[in-house]
Amino acid sequence: MALDLRNMFSRHTPTPEQASDMDLLRGKFTSLASALVALTPPGPNQTLAVRHLEDALMRANKAIVEGS
Repeated sequence: MALDLRNMFSRHTPTPEQASDMDLLRGKFTSLASALVALTPPGPNQTLAVRHLEDALMRANKAIVEGS
């Protein structure tokens, strides 16, 4: 399957419903990140774990607005 570069690099504005879903996810990810920071020692592994959550949230938001 060919990559749809136009869609991949387009600006996607969420609908009000999509924005609501994204806000709900942001809250859940923030809670999880807070628990992760509270329960793990500071250091590179903690930082990487939080960064992975950040990436997962961005990917989830992209999936919501792209419908994929």
